[in-house]
Amino acid sequence: MAGPDRFQVHDFRGRKPDFQAIPLLIALNIGAFILQKLSDSRVDPETPMAIGLMTQKMWLSADLLRHGEWWRLVTYGFAHGDFLHIFFNLYGLLYFGRSVEGVIGSVRFYLLYFLSLLGGAAMQMAWHWHSPVPVIGASGAVLGLIMAAATIFPEQL
Repeated sequence: MAGPDRFQVHDFRGRKPDFQAIPLLIALNIGAFILQKLSDSRVDPETPMAIGLMTQKMWLSADLLRHGEWWRLVTYGFAHGDFLHIFFNLYGLLYFGRSVEGVIGSVRFYLLYFLSLLGGAAMQMAWHWHSPVPVIGASGAVLGLIMAAATIFPEQL
């Protein structure tokens, strides 16, 4: 005799969620990663590192923010260094994101994801404001999802 599934996820209104945000975020991350890898052969001669142009146009650094390139506060979260980097970020997004999106819904999930992404950028810039080293990856956003999951489901830790 099967009992009720105690881990079944419902949104805050008691409905089963449809998980719209996670597939789109995964697709955006994978699409950006493919574009990065396709641009790896095109290297900016003014940059001393052999990194593709797409990655250079997406990464975040304090120097670029000081020069008014504010869009990088979002684009850095869709650039990744290698396959393992994107794999573990997307694994965290899927693993923790499903539970969180299931409870708060897609619109609030997008808000949480992007606020966490901005929070990660703010922390990076606060510690490295005078550093020329760029940052890439969705780790700040995923950490926000992990913290949300820990807050929503403290008994499952």
